[in-house]
Parts: sequence; structure tokens; C-alpha cells
Amino acid sequence: AGSYTYNPDVLTEFTASFAALQRVTQDNNAGRLAASRRFGNWMVFGDVSGTDDQAKGSGSASSVGTFYRVPGWEGNMFLSDVTGDFFPRIGFASETDFRSVSGSVTREVEYESGPITSVEYDMSFHDNVRRDGAHYREGVNIGMDFALTNLVAFAVGADYEHFEDRHDKVVGFEFDFPRNNPYRRFGIGASFGQIEDAWYRSIE
Repeated sequence: AGSYTYNPDVLTEFTASFAALQRVTQDNNAGRLAASRRFGNWMVFGDVSGTDDQAKGSGSASSVGTFYRVPGWEGNMFLSDVTGDFFPRIGFASETDFRSVSGSVTREVEYESGPITSVEYDMSFHDNVRRDGAHYREGVNIGMDFALTNLVAFAVGADYEHFEDRHDKVVGFEFDFPRNNPYRRFGIGASFGQIEDAWYRSIE
């Protein structure tokens, strides 16, 4: 296995990687090319990978995406395409045979007066379909985090996931005091909802 990265300047990066396995009836070769470039507050990237396996045949995976970041705002968007035969034996491919679009946005607001020091809002989503057009999974997550001047931190959130024929729904909250203290802190959190058509509860 090996990897080489080239930076022609501080804004641009190119990477080439490979992994090769020789084993009886299981020879496998995998390669990846990736590139990224920054444009002010934006960063764009793309990569393509390919595998050739003695038992499973040839497959590919590719993705493109962009990041955006300024004070108070952060967001990203990704497009991915992975064939069902993509199989790096030296590597990791948690999901195959899908096309997807996903993204997230985060907004942070800071206050100079009042009981609240900052509020952070975040939302993320993903929509994955099988490459033949069949449904696979999609979901959305929303959340809010509050930081108070009395060192209390409070967060609420909700998550929905439609995976094949399942509809999972969970809501939860967290409370911490004093926030950001690594040595002495009290916290409580709870989540409730429905997972795999069954009542779900978690309390910490």
C-alpha cells in the first residue's frame, strides 16, 4: 500500500493512493485519485476510486463536494456514486450500490449581553437510492445548542431515518453544568422515540 500527496500551492492538493493484495483466489488491487482546491471561503474536492478483485470483479466509487465557512456559518454538500462491486480488501467500504446526496448547515450566534452567550443551530440530511433507482435510505437531523452565562449548556434535537421499510424517529435533550469543565461536571441526557417499530428510551 502507498500514498503520495502533492501541493503545488497552499490552496491546492492532489493525492494518489493504492493498495494491492496477493492471495490465492483473492487477488485485489485498489486505487484512488483525489483533488481539492480552496477559493476564498469555499473548498471543493473530488475523488475517484477503483477496485479489481479476483472473486468479485471490478467496481468503482466517486464523490464530489464543497465546503463553505465564514464566522457564524458553516455548510457542506456531497454527491456520491458507489457500484455494488466496489470492494477494497485492504481498505473499508461500509456501503455499496448506491447514489447519494447529503449536506449540512450550521449557524452560530453569539450574544454580548443577556443570559445567553451563544446559540448554535444545525441541520443535516442525506438521500440515498440504489443504483437501479430502488429506495435505500434517507434521513434528516435538526438540533439546537444553548450556552448560558451561568455556565449551563442545554441541547435539544430530533432525528428521522427511513431505512428500507423502517421509519425511525428519535428526539432528545442534554443538560451540562458547568460547561467546558473537563474535571468536574454534571450532566443528564435522554432520548425517546421509535426504532425498528419498537419503543426506544435512553437515559444517561
